[in-house]
Amino acid sequence: MNQSVLMGLRMTLTMGTLVVFTLLLLQYRYSRKVTARAVSLFTIVVALINLIIMKKMGYVPYSKVMPLTATAPYLILYLFLSAYRDLRLVFAVVTVYSFGLADMGIGGSISAVFFGSDVAIDLFFRMLAFIPIGLFILFYFRKPYMRMLHQMKSGWLIFCAFPLLFYAAFYFTSIYPVILHERPENAAILLCLIGLLFIVYAMLVQFFQFYLDHVEEMQNMELLSSKVSALRDQLEAINNGQEYRERSADCSLAAVKTMIESGDTEAALRFLQQRQAQSDVPLAQYCQNSILNVILSFYLERAKAEGITVKADLRIPEDLPIDALELSAVLTSAIENAIHACLKIPDRAERRLEISCYTSPRFVFEVANTYAGEIVMDENSVPVPPETGPDIATRSINAFVQKYRALADYDLSDGMFRVRVALLDLEGVGEADNERVD
Repeated sequence: MNQSVLMGLRMTLTMGTLVVFTLLLLQYRYSRKVTARAVSLFTIVVALINLIIMKKMGYVPYSKVMPLTATAPYLILYLFLSAYRDLRLVFAVVTVYSFGLADMGIGGSISAVFFGSDVAIDLFFRMLAFIPIGLFILFYFRKPYMRMLHQMKSGWLIFCAFPLLFYAAFYFTSIYPVILHERPENAAILLCLIGLLFIVYAMLVQFFQFYLDHVEEMQNMELLSSKVSALRDQLEAINNGQEYRERSADCSLAAVKTMIESGDTEAALRFLQQRQAQSDVPLAQYCQNSILNVILSFYLERAKAEGITVKADLRIPEDLPIDALELSAVLTSAIENAIHACLKIPDRAERRLEISCYTSPRFVFEVANTYAGEIVMDENSVPVPPETGPDIATRSINAFVQKYRALADYDLSDGMFRVRVALLDLEGVGEADNERVD
């Protein structure tokens, strides 16, 4: 094949590689379709200009200025397309270039050492190397990197240091003062640099994941704390309401006494009948713990009012080794999820909610409910959050699990979704208190 044609194909492959890596790593402000069209059109223009420059200068002189003529124009494009215009953009740019150079370096090194700088061989191994590099970006690096872009707005300068150093080392190893084909002894050094590049980016992924897990843990703790605060306010409101009813009852008794003393017994009877009709339903008794009982009664009676069959077996003593409000926060979040799932079932007879809690020999609680449709689990058997927003129950459970070093288990069996949490190091609260309240 004509040498100039092979050179043109190699240039096209270089530009195409940059296009793919750009689309994978750039957080763009426009739609994917608009961005793909803009990048493709821009790449065609830049490739044509570089082909003209290469034809005028010759390949060897052109290869020394190629890092500038082939990559610098993309800085303008990235500024136009990127959702960020700070150091996160700089990191994206140098990362795209680094992976592009890695692809170029693998093909060039193999060709220079084993095949005497054959352009066709160089082209073949570049195409071959593109596959694992692309898979590394797509399935390993991209997801935590994209999440990191949203979570971390500063500190990206240090991340830019290594790809910039790699860029410089690549240039002086394989391009300047002479190209790699004229000094194949540098191929081993270049391949080591490329290997080091992937090691560093793998370490970055580990750091990203650690940072994101830490942020998620803090957010879950804040969520649990806010849930506990809301439940505390709710419990206070319930207690205030109870005090109000007691004061109201005292006033009612005084009014009845006055009516009877005045001889108006019929008026007293009518008044008592009205008060009986207006009185609240007595608080249901689900467990011995007063705080949990008040809060759980509110949610479980609400479930019954929605036509959901409720089965509760809560052997929770008054004294707990954990914070009662935090336990309430997790249980009520799971119960709310269960109620929402049950309400999606058209047949009211199929709506079931089961909740149980035991404190001996190990502290375990479970919330189970019937559901309609499909619940998707991820690779860790954890429910995938709905697209409409985060799963508050799952996040509350995660925060609880992290704080108390517990284990959470999600299960789909017998037509029911079950979430089960076990506290591993809180054994035997006491057999005497471990009694069921009927």
